[in-house]
Amino acid sequence: MFGPGVTLITSSFCPICKTVKEIFKGGRIPFNEVNVENIPNGAQMVFQLTGKKAVPQIFIDGQYFGDTNALVAAMRDGTFLQLMNR
Repeated sequence: MFGPGVTLITSSFCPICKTVKEIFKGGRIPFNEVNVENIPNGAQMVFQLTGKKAVPQIFIDGQYFGDTNALVAAMRDGTFLQLMNR
């Protein structure tokens, strides 16, 4: 469903989404943002794709990566940067 690179599923009322966007911008990690508010049944779509109701959710090269907890863990152990450099 999502193309190459990082896709960040967000909503405008989500402060954590804003933080993740700032992290990506600060780290010069290009990303595409998909706001669930701009998609009919967006919240339902997120749940169908991830099994989770919360945003942000992250996809890399069209594959589900995880949520904020997964991002933090991957940034701590270096796997996120490895994914970005492949």
